[in-house]
Order: sequence, then C-alpha cells, then structure tokens
Amino acid sequence: MGETKVCTQCNEENMLSEFYIDKRALDEHRSECKVCTRGSRLKYHFGITLNDYNKIKKQQDNKCCICKLSFDDVIAHLDHCHTTKQVRGILCSNCNQGLGQFKDNVDNLSGAINYLLTSKKKYDISI
Repeated sequence: MGETKVCTQCNEENMLSEFYIDKRALDEHRSECKVCTRGSRLKYHFGITLNDYNKIKKQQDNKCCICKLSFDDVIAHLDHCHTTKQVRGILCSNCNQGLGQFKDNVDNLSGAINYLLTSKKKYDISI
C-alpha cells in the first residue's frame, strides 16, 4: 500500500494520488484532496457546491446538454454566463468551447445554423 495523507478540508485519509502535486509543500502535495479542491473552486468561482454540481449532472442524465454525449466518455465542463456568472448547465468540452467561440451570442449561433442549412449546395463548384 502506498503513502496516504489526511485532507485538511474533509479530514478523510486518502492515497497521495488523490492530492494535487504542489512542489512548495513539505510532502509535495496540496493539503486538500482533489475532490475538496474542486469543491472549493466551484464555490469560489460559481457559488455552487460539489453536491450542486453532481445534482446538475444527474438532472442532465450525465450527458452534455447540447450534443448528449455521455460524461463517461468526455470531461464535463460547467457552463456559465460570463456576464452574470450564473450557471447554465454542464457541457462537453467541444460544446462549451463552441459557445465561447460564438461569444454566447444567439444571433451568431442563428447565423451559423442558417449558414449550415442553406450552404449545402449553394455553389456549383467541384474541388
């Protein structure tokens, strides 16, 4: 059995692999376990708990809101409004980045949809 450490947040004893590396720490690992670190980040940046996050994932059937890809196959990303910081849902990386590329703008997204629908055989060009 490998080395263990007690998390300063949840007081659970975990394997060192359950702690992020921190070269500044005496044992070169953070004092909070990965789960507690993630929970702290969610609370600080978005005002939700890890339980809230997991509840949202469950309500979404553990799938991306847009493309329905299972989070068993991809990493889940918390989507939020960059203006209000309000959480909108959980998306896969591609869908989350796609919204960002369109600057969360409905007109831009509608334009892209219209482009895709009308451009299929618009030009008679063979490449």
